[in-house]
Amino acid sequence: MPPRHSPLTQRMPREPFRPLIQIRRILQTALAAVIWVAPFAIAAVGCRSKSSATNLDSTELAARTTTTAQISPIPPPGVWYARTESGSQTFGWLIRLDSGNSGTLFVGDRPVRICSLVRSDTGLTFNTAPDGGKSYNFGGKYVQGRIVGELGSSGPGTQTVRFGVTQLVSVDTGTASQPVFEGHTGFYSTLYFHPQTGDALGSELILLVAGGKRALLFQQPEGQKSILESGNDLEVAGDTLKFFLGHPPDARHLSLTFKPKSVVLHDPDAVDPPSAAHEVLPRKMSLERFVHAPANGTCSKTDLDK
Repeated sequence: MPPRHSPLTQRMPREPFRPLIQIRRILQTALAAVIWVAPFAIAAVGCRSKSSATNLDSTELAARTTTTAQISPIPPPGVWYARTESGSQTFGWLIRLDSGNSGTLFVGDRPVRICSLVRSDTGLTFNTAPDGGKSYNFGGKYVQGRIVGELGSSGPGTQTVRFGVTQLVSVDTGTASQPVFEGHTGFYSTLYFHPQTGDALGSELILLVAGGKRALLFQQPEGQKSILESGNDLEVAGDTLKFFLGHPPDARHLSLTFKPKSVVLHDPDAVDPPSAAHEVLPRKMSLERFVHAPANGTCSKTDLDK
């Protein structure tokens, strides 16, 4: 007869603990799987993040490239100001580019018609109609908002004059931003022709703003009108503008005093006549009106067909 166990010594059956054991084994297996897969999952997420960052950078670059491409490199229509060096003198020019293949080059105060104006995606070339036995030509490139090139003239025979490197900057034909220039940009003149000799006498002055800076063109012809000289080192003090023509040591120092409808030109070297030391130049017209004056010269049929 098998021995009998008391309730205190009798073992409990194992069956009730089997589910717990199985759950523990499942959790251990799952944990091991997670530990094994984790490095690959982290690497995949990193690659994905890197790819996203690369795509973002590419998108930004493409946007910037598109924005840059939207800025037309073709010299736009408008008025341009040029300075050219020739020996000890600095000459100034105004050039109006129209929307088509025409425009105007201002030789002094004389507007000369531009023919065969050619714009490309990088530059600009043109020739002018013959005027007074001369014609002018220009060839240059459009670089960062400026036109850089060379301006030349040709006369009878094979005579050619080059005016060196020219930088054209856009002109503001409206009211200038500098307070002292408000209402004073424009064309001033006392020029007249002697009734007996026909000599050109007096003074001419153009005040403008080009490339955000003040600029000045000036001439005092002694018998014959010429190309306007460009003022150097313009300095404003109150209602006075100081500048000089040419280059040291032969520079000619002048100054202007602004009046409501004129400027007073002060020339310390003027002695004949003495009144020329303080010459009053009336404002003849606004810059906007000046640059839209009818041009002189006729383009050939060949130029018109281009």
